[in-house]
Amino acid sequence: MAKEQLKEQAPKAAPLESAGVEDLIGRLRDQGTAQGRSQADALVSAAQLQASNIIAAANRDGETVSAKAKQEAGKLKAAGEDAVRLALRDTILALESDLLKEFENRLRHLVKAVLVDPAFLQQLILGVASEGSARDGRQKKRRFCFPPSSCPWTISGANRKRRNRAR
Repeated sequence: MAKEQLKEQAPKAAPLESAGVEDLIGRLRDQGTAQGRSQADALVSAAQLQASNIIAAANRDGETVSAKAKQEAGKLKAAGEDAVRLALRDTILALESDLLKEFENRLRHLVKAVLVDPAFLQQLILGVASEGSARDGRQKKRRFCFPPSSCPWTISGANRKRRNRAR
């Protein structure tokens, strides 16, 4: 009989032990799952923090590069404006010099052409001589115009001036 009782108790003990093992397995599984989830959450949080740090660093670097680019653009713009001003000044000076040379050349040719004319030279000499002889010892400012008919204070010059105004 003792053997029968042992046999009866053995099968009953197996389900109790089996249930305890299953409970232990379930508890370990639940703990492992919870621990895995918490580790996964920690990894996700760390990755998000690292990503936000990388993004912030990239933004700072981008702002630095942008500021440097704006500064360089300002320097290039100022240098370009200075170059344009300098080129304009040089162009004006060159144009002024060319105009003066051209004026001198034209005036020289005109004076040569007039001085070659014997009638003009005769009038010039007579005009200078008459001005010199007309002085009565006092120093006066005198107007001198050649040919005398072109002078506005002479009768023929005044008539010509009136005719030009009427046009």
